[in-house]
Amino acid sequence: MGFKPYPETERQAAILDEMYRPLPWPSQTWTYNEVYAFRKGDHASVGQEFSSNLSYDDIRHHYDKVLEKAGWRLVGEEPVYVWWHDYGGSLRKYCKGPYHAWLQFAGAEPAAHGTYSIHLGWGDNDCG
Repeated sequence: MGFKPYPETERQAAILDEMYRPLPWPSQTWTYNEVYAFRKGDHASVGQEFSSNLSYDDIRHHYDKVLEKAGWRLVGEEPVYVWWHDYGGSLRKYCKGPYHAWLQFAGAEPAAHGTYSIHLGWGDNDCG
């Protein structure tokens, strides 16, 4: 018998999906993989990895505008380390009520699965 998420988690996952689907991608961008969804206990998330020829600044600017227009607020940015090594990646964090959005850039990390990822989540963040 598999683990079943709480009913509230299912409800929140549906809300995340509704918020994620209309987010437009920047030009010169293609998907690296399909949209993923995760539900477990009192956590839910949805997101996707992308590849792009655009610069970090162009991608960041695009999502800052798109997310702000949808009611998200930027709450911070921090470097991303892979096994204590700085490849120039970063994580931008946004909040909208109890939900978080993470825009993660791979930098020059050799094992990265694309240029960046966008992830919306509920239940495991500092937003609510």
